[in-house]
This record gives sequence, structure tokens and C-alpha cells, in this order.
Amino acid sequence: MKYIFSTMLLVLAFPASADVNGDACKEAFFGSANDQFQCTLNYTSSSSEKAELVQKTGGIIKDLNCSLPLSLSKSDLTQALLNETKVAPGEQIISCDVHFNAGTRAVKLYLAPSFTIVGDRVEQANINLTKVTGLPAFVGKLIKKFVNDDDKIRESIQEELSEFLIDIAN
Repeated sequence: MKYIFSTMLLVLAFPASADVNGDACKEAFFGSANDQFQCTLNYTSSSSEKAELVQKTGGIIKDLNCSLPLSLSKSDLTQALLNETKVAPGEQIISCDVHFNAGTRAVKLYLAPSFTIVGDRVEQANINLTKVTGLPAFVGKLIKKFVNDDDKIRESIQEELSEFLIDIAN
């Protein structure tokens, strides 16, 4: 039971300001002539984030490493920038290795995100977490509800996407 409870805390424990290296995406965006640009965002816990995970989960979650192979159409993004329209890049899958006291579990979060660009800002970002695998079903449902309903997560995503748009515009 302690394992299941700590897993529910996973979403709460994930640092909201995780340092994800987005330079790979900027390089992929400009470095390829293909319309579909692809890059992988990786997240590895820093020593302070590991300490925060341990603290927030009562020592049960020790570490967290995630990756998101991101795929997006450059023309869709360009049209959204010019016309202030919605962008829906299709299903994206975040894969995480969650390190517990009792070992490591592979967890996948399936997203169908969308966002609207207004000016140089992203508004109305919807994460739309559709499925969680690698955890008990009821824990996945709780995580799904929390992620889809939490305004802080949505605001954080909007801010990160806005910074990315400003980066690629410069």
C-alpha cells in the first residue's frame, strides 16, 4: 500500500520547474528541411530534485528519469503563429524510469496535447493525458485526473511553450 500511495505522489513530486534541455528541439527545428521536426526532450533529476523526490514521497521514490520524443509539423506551427490557431501535434508519449526502494518501474504517459498561439504567447494549453501504463490502473486514473485538471501544470506548459516560440523566433 505504501508503494501505491507513493506512486500517486509521483505527479506531485515531479518538479514543476524541471530543467529540460530544449536546445535539441531548436536545433532540430532549424537544422532539417523536413516539415515534420522531431527531437527528444530528456529530463534527469538533479541532486537537489532527487532530494525533493525523496522528501515528498517519504523516501519511497529515489529518482526519476524521463524522455519525450516530440514530433511536430513545422507548417502547422507556422500557420498557428501567423493565424493564431490551435496546434494539435497528435499523440506524444513520455517514458519514465521511476526508481523506488524496491527497484525501477517503467511508466508511460500518453498525451494528446493541443495549444493555441496568440501573438507570441501560448494560451489554452491542454495536456490531455489519455493513459498511464506501468502503474496500477486506479493510480493511473488519479494521475490522469490530476494532470488534466491542474491549472499550475497547464500554466507551466504554456510558459515553457511560449519560451520555446520566442527562442525559435529569434
